[in-house]
Amino acid sequence: MVTKECFEEDYMRVYNFMCQESIEELMLSRLTSEEFQYAKQEIMRLCKIPKEELQSKVKEEKKQENYAQLSMVEAYILHIISDIDYSRSVDETNKEIEALLERNLTRSEKR
Repeated sequence: MVTKECFEEDYMRVYNFMCQESIEELMLSRLTSEEFQYAKQEIMRLCKIPKEELQSKVKEEKKQENYAQLSMVEAYILHIISDIDYSRSVDETNKEIEALLERNLTRSEKR
């Protein structure tokens, strides 16, 4: 099958590559040591900002028109802070679920 974008075998080649390779490793292999040091500093700075501000930054950067214009170091930073934002959200959700379960358990014990 052929699409406007690529042949099926090209698609499968990219798909197989992505299944076997980490996007993070690929990005790291393309960064210079100076870019990597900059990325580390920027990631540490961004980790300190409030959750809502981080989410807003991630959302803004992921807009399609912006994403295509990012440099490799900017894309790497976005990738890492997106993971951090996701982890924070999962942790928060897990805490909410645990609190809800604890409340339900307490209520059922009172009956």
